[in-house]
Amino acid sequence: MSPQPDYAVNLRRLLAWHGLNGKDVAALLGSTEHTVSGWIRGQREPSGKYLVALGNLFEVNTSKMFDDPDLFGITIADPKRRAIADENIAKARRDRLKVV
Repeated sequence: MSPQPDYAVNLRRLLAWHGLNGKDVAALLGSTEHTVSGWIRGQREPSGKYLVALGNLFEVNTSKMFDDPDLFGITIADPKRRAIADENIAKARRDRLKVV
């Protein structure tokens, strides 16, 4: 079994840090569970459109998502980033409810 790409490891960490799963992220980004699952498993990379959306949602520099997971872990743990990301997630959920 080959090692997981750094972006997949980092994305799984982001989701775990915010208590989300692939289904949640797919709904928040307007993607499909299948697509997000591919990202999480490292079978496909998010397109530019979704990288921007992930960066905005989680308040991260998406180029850093491709960095070493140990370095990215420092970014994830920043309390200011987490607070902003949690606000972004809550807003995305509210916006989604308005559309439905």
